[in-house]
Amino acid sequence: MKLTGISDRGLWVIGLLVTLLWVVIFAERAVVRRMERDHYEFLRTLPASAPVDTTPKYPQRAKPRPTRQPEAVQS
Repeated sequence: MKLTGISDRGLWVIGLLVTLLWVVIFAERAVVRRMERDHYEFLRTLPASAPVDTTPKYPQRAKPRPTRQPEAVQS
């Protein structure tokens, strides 16, 4: 009996798990690509937005400057 080493069954399990990992990675990439394609297709169906008007609806009032207090007259 070997104290170190991987049995044939262990190598098969490792190979199976690595294959499963690659399948999951490729499936995830396919799902993400499909999601991006659907998202861009949805964005193309939206009507073009009107330019955004950044001017305020009401004219802004000018704020008076704070007045400076006169300094005490020195005698």
